Amino acid sequence: MTETANSITFWECTKGIKLDYFSPKALTYYKTINVIYNHKDYYANIQLDDSVSGTKYNLKDTTLWKKMDEGLISELPEFNKGLSLSYSSLNPYSIEQNT
Repeated sequence: MTETANSITFWECTKGIKLDYFSPKALTYYKTINVIYNHKDYYANIQLDDSVSGTKYNLKDTTLWKKMDEGLISELPEFNKGLSLSYSSLNPYSIEQNT
């Protein structure tokens, strides 16, 4: 998910497409939003309505999102150290133009 001042975009990694939050197509891929995370932060959705359209995306509001302690994240054991990712044969620019 990418958030700007004016929009929210979901990135569907299994299909290589981006979905606008307001697009009905987004609802075909996502029913609920349980967590949002990146390489350093992890937020759990604690809202009563966790549907895509019912979720509020203000991650700074502690009544809506529970942030995992950064110290706990850094203490998690590393795994898949020997795992390497293969180069993708997908061209994201051509896929984006077709969606």
